[in-house]
Amino acid sequence: MCSRELTLLEAEILRHEAMALADPDRRGEHEEVAAALRQALAALREEIDHAPR
Repeated sequence: MCSRELTLLEAEILRHEAMALADPDRRGEHEEVAAALRQALAALREEIDHAPR
């Protein structure tokens, strides 16, 4: 996974966090998606850190 893809995931997290604030009716859904994306991003970074070089 390249740096650009990680940056896109970070942007998507920020987008869902912003939508959670802007859309009170669907706040929970956006927060859930943002949390899942944060967890996935952390796992990918962990995998990259431990990948053979």
